[in-house]
Amino acid sequence: MKKNIYYSLTGILILSAILLVINLISNYIFLRFDFTDEKIYSLSKASKKIAASLPDKLIIKAYFSKELPAEYSINKRYLQDLLAEYKTYSKGNVSYEFIDPLAKNETLEEIRQLGIPPVRFTTLARDKYEIKEGFMGLVFIHGEKKEVIPIVKSMEGMEYDITSTIKKLVAPELKTIGFTAGHSEANETDSEVEAYLKSQYNVKYIDTTKEKEIPKDVSSLLIVSPKKEFTAKEVFMLDQYLLKGKPIAFLTEKYVANMQSFYASQVINGLDGFLEYYGIKIKPALVLDTQCQKIAVRSVQGMFIMQNVVEYQFLPIATDIDRTNPITKSMDSLTFAFISPIEITQKDNFEIKPFVKSSRDSWCTEKVFSINPFMQTKRTKSDIQGPFTLAVTVLPKPGKKYISYFSDKTPVELAKLAGNVQIQKESSDLGRMLVLPNSGFIKDNPVLFLNIVDWVSQDEALISIRSKGSPFRPLKKTSDFVRILVKYLAIFLMPVLVIGYGIYRWKARNTIKKNLKSLYA
Repeated sequence: MKKNIYYSLTGILILSAILLVINLISNYIFLRFDFTDEKIYSLSKASKKIAASLPDKLIIKAYFSKELPAEYSINKRYLQDLLAEYKTYSKGNVSYEFIDPLAKNETLEEIRQLGIPPVRFTTLARDKYEIKEGFMGLVFIHGEKKEVIPIVKSMEGMEYDITSTIKKLVAPELKTIGFTAGHSEANETDSEVEAYLKSQYNVKYIDTTKEKEIPKDVSSLLIVSPKKEFTAKEVFMLDQYLLKGKPIAFLTEKYVANMQSFYASQVINGLDGFLEYYGIKIKPALVLDTQCQKIAVRSVQGMFIMQNVVEYQFLPIATDIDRTNPITKSMDSLTFAFISPIEITQKDNFEIKPFVKSSRDSWCTEKVFSINPFMQTKRTKSDIQGPFTLAVTVLPKPGKKYISYFSDKTPVELAKLAGNVQIQKESSDLGRMLVLPNSGFIKDNPVLFLNIVDWVSQDEALISIRSKGSPFRPLKKTSDFVRILVKYLAIFLMPVLVIGYGIYRWKARNTIKKNLKSLYA
C-alpha cells in the first residue's frame, strides 16, 4: 500500500516538473498557426525583428475598463495575444500589464494626466439603454521616454500602432523628410496621416523659390502636385540633391480636374526634361479604363434633383500590381483619378521598374479636356491601347557613374545656377526615385502614400505591417453569356445533381431486386 502511494506521489511530482519545464520553454518559444491570407493574427517579420532588437526593458501598460461592450472586448483579447507575442520575441525585454482605470481613483487621475480620454458607449442593461464610459489606452515606457496610444480603436492596424510606437521609442533620432513649397503644391494631408508623419519623421516644407539648396539634414524629398513651373535654378537644386545620394518622390499630375465645370486643365511644372533625362516621360494624356470606379452624380431635371450611379472611366482601377515591391506588396487594387501614362526608356546605369499598370481594357486620349461623367468616352482608332505604366521606381546600379543633368552647361551658366553652392558634376551614388503622376490618391488611400514616404526614406520596416488587412479583390469582367450561364448553373445544378443521383439509386435498387428474384424465386 505504501509502495503504491510512493509511486503515485512520484508520478505527480514528475508530471508537475514536466508541466513546469513546458511552461518555461513556452515563454521563449512561441508557436501559432495563422491561416489567414494577410497573416492578420500573428506578428509580421518587421515586428518580430524590432521586438528582438530591444536593447533593454520596455514596459507596456494597457488601461482597459472591465465592463466593455462585446466589440471592444474582442479588441482587448486580440491585444492580449499580440502583447504576449511581443514579450516572447523580445526575450523578456517587453513586460505588460492590464489595469482597470476605474478600480482606483489614483489610476483614473494618472491616465487623465497621460491624455487617455474616456470612450462613451451605449449598453443594454435592465431592459434599458445606458450610456457608460470606458478606457482603452496604451502607455509605453522605455527608460525616461514615454509614448501614449490614447484609444485602441480596432484590431486592424493595432500591430502597426504598437510597432511604430516601439520603433519611435528606441530610435536614436528621427529622419527629416522634406516637401517642396512655393509652387502651389498639394501638401495638405489627412490629420491622421499628418500625425503619423510627425510621429515618425521631422517634417520640413522647403520653399525652393527662396532657398539656395535643399537643406543637408533633409534625408528624402517629396514633390506633391506642383501647379507652377520649377525654374532652371530649382531643377538644378533637385539635380544636385539626387547626386548626393538623396531620394526624391515625384507625385506630379499632367492635368488638374475641376469637377464643378467637368474640365481638365494641363499643368506645366518644368520637370519634364529632368525626368526624361532619367528615362521617364509622363505623357500629356489621361488614362481611361472600362475597369473603373463608380461614382454618384447629381443632375437637375426640371423641379427634381436626380442622383445617378455611373461608371467613371477617368477613375481606372489598377489590378496589375507588382507584389514583390514593398510599397504594394499587400495591395490587390488601386484607384487613381485623372492619371497620366508613363513611357519608359531604360538606361544602362540604373533600373526603372514599373510597379502599377492599368488593365488591358484601358486606353488614353491625348489633349482631353472634357471629363463629364454623363458623356461616356468611347475608344476610337486614334486612341492608344493599354495597358499603361502608372507608377515606377528608379534604382541606381552599384559601381556606375552618374552625370549631372546640367553637364552640357558652360561654367558661366553653372555658376549662375549654383550661386555660392559647390557644384557636383558627377557621382557614384544616385538617390532612388519614385514617379507616380497623381496625388489625388493621398486622401483616399493614405496607406499607399505612407508606404511611398517610407520607401523613399529607405525605412521599409513598417510597410508590410501597415498594409495588413482585408484585401479588396474586384471581380473580373465577363461577357453577358458567361454571367447568365453561371447564374443558371448556380440555380439548377445542385437540384439536377440530387435528382439525377436519386434516379441512379432507384434504378440500382430495382436491378438488385431483380437479381435477387432471379436467384431465389
